Amino acid sequence: MIAGRIRWIAVALMAGFAADAAAQGAFLKAFKFFNTPTGGTVYETQPVTYLVSVQNIGSGNQADNPGPEVTDQLPSQVTLVSASATAGTLTVDIPNNQILWNGSLAPSAVVNITIQATVNAGTAGQFASNRASLFFDSDGNGTNENFDISSQALFQILPATLLPAMSHIALIALALMLAFIALRR
Repeated sequence: MIAGRIRWIAVALMAGFAADAAAQGAFLKAFKFFNTPTGGTVYETQPVTYLVSVQNIGSGNQADNPGPEVTDQLPSQVTLVSASATAGTLTVDIPNNQILWNGSLAPSAVVNITIQATVNAGTAGQFASNRASLFFDSDGNGTNENFDISSQALFQILPATLLPAMSHIALIALALMLAFIALRR
């Protein structure tokens, strides 16, 4: 449900940029979001998922030109684990902690890039911030001569010791056991 709302918000916001689009070529805009298993609070050593939603708001096609159309260098506070895209070709460069997306986007088309990472130990108190970089062809000549960046994904990392040590199922089992003990008295 949250992912559906995020996509809807991203598409609605991108539609607002349409007036800025180049008259004849492509114009890429992107929004970047993050989520965690704890609902957005970020702890050391836990997984974090980034969603980069890229749309061509221009009137022309964005061809798969030489070089990537999207790059995302993850911040040093996280380690890239995997990534996927709804279209195009995605290169997951784990040693360099970055992804590279190559592909074409018709006018109004959207590609969603999902990036799985892990928050590094020893980063508590730090802020992790980054943006994806976009390269596009606004004059239709086959060269990505224009550049833009996505919205910023920013979070502060909390110490891992604040994480609950038990799963939801274990907590329910503990609560039931304590209730049973209380009823026996």
